[in-house]
Amino acid sequence: MGTIKTAVILAAGAGTRMGELGLRRPKGFLEVGGKPIIETSLTRLKAAGIERIVVVTGHRASFYAKLAQRMSGIELIHNRLLDSGS
Repeated sequence: MGTIKTAVILAAGAGTRMGELGLRRPKGFLEVGGKPIIETSLTRLKAAGIERIVVVTGHRASFYAKLAQRMSGIELIHNRLLDSGS
């Protein structure tokens, strides 16, 4: 079997079970250990040799757009059906 070089992160949901906090920011931007969960995930994927990371966005997609500007190697695909604010 070949080596896996691509990862997909599904990050379009609104996090409604988190109440008000989930409405203000995507779940991936909740901080654990002082760092957003999504950044930790991206760092670990890159360290594991993943070359292409696709993040599917929807709710609060602008958070991910700003992240993609800061961190290289992230491809964003926006699901307009789950778009609930910038």
